[in-house]
Amino acid sequence: MIVIIIGIILISGCQGTYSNQNFRTGTEGVVVEFNKNTKNVVYEREEFGNIIFIKNKGATDITAENPAVLKVAYDDYRITMVGNSHTVAITGLEGKNPWNPVGSEEPFETYFRANLLTNLREAAETEITYNLCYPYVTELTAMTCIDTNTATRSEEAAACKSETYNGGSGQGAPIVITKIVPEIQLQSNYVRPQFNIYIENRGTGYVTSADSCTSGNADITNGDIVGIVNVEAWVSGMPLQCGPSGSGTLKLSSSESFIKCYLPLNANGYSRDQKNYLTPLTVRATYTYISISEQQVEIKRDSTIIDRPEEIYDIYDENTIAQGKCSSFQVEYNGGCISKCEYCAKNPNDDQICGQNKPFDSFTFNQNFACACGLEKCNQLSKDGKCIKGYCPGNVYCCAANNCAEWQVSFNGECVDTCDYCATHLEDTARCGKNTYFQGQKCIFLTNGQVQKLLNLVNNKTASDDVLARYGYGTVSTADGCDFRNKYHCLNEQFYYEYLSPDNAGNAAAVSESDSNDLCSFCAGNGDCTFTNNGIEARISSDFSCSCGEEDSRYLESYNFVPEAKYCNNGLYCCKKPG
Repeated sequence: MIVIIIGIILISGCQGTYSNQNFRTGTEGVVVEFNKNTKNVVYEREEFGNIIFIKNKGATDITAENPAVLKVAYDDYRITMVGNSHTVAITGLEGKNPWNPVGSEEPFETYFRANLLTNLREAAETEITYNLCYPYVTELTAMTCIDTNTATRSEEAAACKSETYNGGSGQGAPIVITKIVPEIQLQSNYVRPQFNIYIENRGTGYVTSADSCTSGNADITNGDIVGIVNVEAWVSGMPLQCGPSGSGTLKLSSSESFIKCYLPLNANGYSRDQKNYLTPLTVRATYTYISISEQQVEIKRDSTIIDRPEEIYDIYDENTIAQGKCSSFQVEYNGGCISKCEYCAKNPNDDQICGQNKPFDSFTFNQNFACACGLEKCNQLSKDGKCIKGYCPGNVYCCAANNCAEWQVSFNGECVDTCDYCATHLEDTARCGKNTYFQGQKCIFLTNGQVQKLLNLVNNKTASDDVLARYGYGTVSTADGCDFRNKYHCLNEQFYYEYLSPDNAGNAAAVSESDSNDLCSFCAGNGDCTFTNNGIEARISSDFSCSCGEEDSRYLESYNFVPEAKYCNNGLYCCKKPG
């Protein structure tokens, strides 16, 4: 009998203890945590090991069929990796569940050797980056009310009523379903429930729609896939359609975003003869999540080293030149040495050079990359796949230097005008808004006289209301989505040809009357123009005029002088003179 009891205890111990607590809570997924004894200060030629823990603190299992991937990136000029692979697949990492309410973890060891410093350096700092990519799911099941009593005057007490669900505490994942707002649509003798589902990134990483961390099919510099989650929903077990086209695709913005899920049009609604009742609503969001963890390491000089080479040139010092061969952050190109960053911007498909230290297979260089960012800026851009470390010298990092202008968006790795992009991507509400202002629009060059006529047509209602409504106008934002400084405006093309084009004889005289105005005067009168001078952004106010020569830039403050000659027509510059 004693043996049997001991056996039962041992078996139950192996199976774990069942917990009734809700394990789908919190806003963490898979995280990297450093051992408390992690070494941050080492000496030249010293070998040091790091133990990190990959912890699944969320409610989704990481499996062999769809593993997580950890990539280690470092500066091979300062340190050398010893014996380990830069990339490792992580499988069998169980998330939180009733038998394991805290999730599981897996240790990962890395070993490095500190390289020699130059003859002049006493210490140097470097960084080891751990890039973690993992597929994850946010899932929520809540009771919702099928409110058939919405449009009746029945005084009978209802069993339930529609209420907003708030899920701000999370569902055991970094992507959080923060709120669900139910709505009831009436259709003859039926009601059709629909749900506005609000979703937000509460984690410290970023989201991509790449279907697998090992697929390498997604370009995370492409704004089309960064921030994308796929949403599914069911009510009473019946699948709902989500999104305008039923695709279920939602692009997250920097704050809260929402998607509408509804009964398919060919599905029957709920009879209004029924009484109100509660039924389960399930929402599931799937995505790939990417997080970056960094370890700072200081390398100190070891004064006991006696076999130090006579000359070690520090490739990171401005006044030293690597002699005889290219340095570790350079490659030979056209008979000279250029940085790996510059080389990969020109040759992004050379995986032998440009595949080193890539955070993920999906990272892609483009022609805008250059050694142009500091550490803080690089950390900000890396979440969008626009910066990589180890391709430039010292504290300079390889990043997409030509970030899109304020009137542009990133599309297929390039910067395009928001107006032109949104004209064909109205479903992208994160970047185009929730109205149809951009439908049929494009960026069109306007003279100053045409701008004035446009303002008169719209703001002074010299065009009839039905004409304005036909082309989507109520008021005009002339800088909306185009290069306003170069006189491009977001307009309906048909509206332009009918009312503003100089080829239209009825408008030619009206346009030419005002065409002598310069852009400086126009901006001063409207207050809608900004400019940049010596890195300072300023606005053209009402006291600016075309009254300065180029030599005046020497004594005027940067915010009082527009350095571009195009603002004036007479060879002068737009400025604000003192007094």
